[in-house]
Amino acid sequence: MLSMEKLQEFLKNRGLSTVFERFQEDKIDGKVILELTDEELKDYVPVKGDRVSLRVFARKQEGETSAECRKLELLKALQPKARQKNTDNHTSQKQSLIASKTDCAITVGFCLSIGDSFRQVRAPLGGGIRQIRVSKELKKNKLIERIVPLFFPNGKNCKGSVDDFVFDLATDVTGNQFISDDESVQQVIQRLGLKHLRCYLVASSHDTDTSDELPDIVFNETSTFHEQHTNEKEDVIIINDKMTEPLPALALEESDLASNLSAQSPPLSPIHDNQSPVYNIPTEFIEEDTLAWLDQSEVQFPSYSNMADINDTLSIVKEIKLHRGNVFQDFVDFFSLEENRNCRTTTFEAKMVKGNGEIEIAEDNGGVMRDALSEFYQTFYLQCTTGNTVSVPVLRHDMDSTHWGAVAEVLHLAYRQEHMFPVKIAMPFMQQVLFGQGNNPMEAFMQMIPDCDRVLLEDALASNSFSSVDEEEFLDLMSRHDSKRIPTDAASLKIVLTEIAHKEIIQMPMFVADCWSRILKTLNIAPDDLDKIYRQLKPSTKRVLKMFQFPDSMSADENNLASFLKRLVREMDMSHLPLFLRFCTGADMTVQDKISVRFTETTIRCPTAHTCGCVLEIPRLYAAEPFMTFKSEFLTLLQNRYWQMDIV
Repeated sequence: MLSMEKLQEFLKNRGLSTVFERFQEDKIDGKVILELTDEELKDYVPVKGDRVSLRVFARKQEGETSAECRKLELLKALQPKARQKNTDNHTSQKQSLIASKTDCAITVGFCLSIGDSFRQVRAPLGGGIRQIRVSKELKKNKLIERIVPLFFPNGKNCKGSVDDFVFDLATDVTGNQFISDDESVQQVIQRLGLKHLRCYLVASSHDTDTSDELPDIVFNETSTFHEQHTNEKEDVIIINDKMTEPLPALALEESDLASNLSAQSPPLSPIHDNQSPVYNIPTEFIEEDTLAWLDQSEVQFPSYSNMADINDTLSIVKEIKLHRGNVFQDFVDFFSLEENRNCRTTTFEAKMVKGNGEIEIAEDNGGVMRDALSEFYQTFYLQCTTGNTVSVPVLRHDMDSTHWGAVAEVLHLAYRQEHMFPVKIAMPFMQQVLFGQGNNPMEAFMQMIPDCDRVLLEDALASNSFSSVDEEEFLDLMSRHDSKRIPTDAASLKIVLTEIAHKEIIQMPMFVADCWSRILKTLNIAPDDLDKIYRQLKPSTKRVLKMFQFPDSMSADENNLASFLKRLVREMDMSHLPLFLRFCTGADMTVQDKISVRFTETTIRCPTAHTCGCVLEIPRLYAAEPFMTFKSEFLTLLQNRYWQMDIV
């Protein structure tokens, strides 16, 4: 970028010091100089040669800066690769160092072998899991000598004495994969393809009866764990169904997994079979102290892969940056990107950008998004639909399936998040989109055409011989709708109008209906609900008056202002009523249940609204003015149509 110091030096050398002072006053730098036209730059630099030299100098400085930026970007792009290479070398060196060590860490558990079953002993009864480091060349007998004292300190534990057992080592908890006498630790690791060895000290006893003791985990060799659950990859824990003491409460670990576990995860419910009940409990949520009580009944632990993905239920918030006056295009551009489509569980927040590039001071708790969606609908009706009271989409050469799909994503967001729906679009068209078939479009067609055409057709339908209808106007109307035959009476006219209505409301915008259908069908709106949505969302004077909530106790002036407000709403037509709703709630339709009215002390005589909380503040200064002053100023505010969000 051309610095102001270099610019000052250049202008000083050409005797244009006063020009630099004017540049500073008007905040003109190198980039602005390149954007100025010759006529605009002439106001600062009168001489043609000076202007040319100044442009060349500014362009040269900007070019050098761009080249430096490209170099810096290239260096930044190469740095991660260099760090990755160093990391790979470090990892390789670390692996080589580990491989060169003569000892390694192993994990050891403790099992009892009684008859044809194995019982894994947990920590409360002297078992549990131990971590030790041993030589890689250590054989099985020497390894047993190292392991036995860990579970039999001073030669005893709660299961008995060392002399009561014969010990062996196995690599599985069922005792089916014993380690050979001549195998070293290193050879076992290589044979099994493991990074770390996990083995079990198997204690066999034929002389001591331990059946009266409370065992830990029992595995039956005739129907082993791996034989029963190879496909499910689940753990089976056998618990005693004859326990006289109650089973202690299962303790959940304090972890993110436990706190964020989806409500869709398999519930704790018994599954009865011929032998014993089976319970679905994640293994990572059961402590060792609890497992020490288990025996003879099965508790089945499903693998985590079979659980619902907790990330699908976490609330995700995305921010959409929108520019005042360009909301429609910003929304379409945002949802045209693949990563922003089909975000059905995402909550979107709007950030409005003013004309000067600054962010409006407003926290989106619903009001900002509703206001943005209202502007989106307003622009959409103007640029992408045709019609009078109701409208239908029209095809545009600059909008393909991606753009129409983005519009549908906005409609989906509006209804799902703010319960806003495009009720100005003809209902038969929306029925075609949502249900694949639209009802009789004749009524919607009469609302879509201009009022003069509607009156002409109503007179023609009322007069069987068309005697009260101007023939030239009637023929012009038929030709504008591409009628292929001229009706001669009311019956034939009704048939022709029904065909024209179906063509213009259903057939012509069918491409748009196909683009919208896949997305909007996920709203799961029933046919009866669609009619209810249209009736409830369309503004009416009676519905708006019911929304007002005034303070419980009001003074005489406040009662007077409340009557002013009600009278104002009663006298509003359908051009002002949606604007009033948008001013108070952010939405130009009745999506909220109430509008809280407050009376404020202020020196500025101007109503204020908080759209997130649907609060309307009216200054008490209006109490000293007549109703017409209140009405004229309020309607002028509404007709302005540009309300900046500058209150948090």
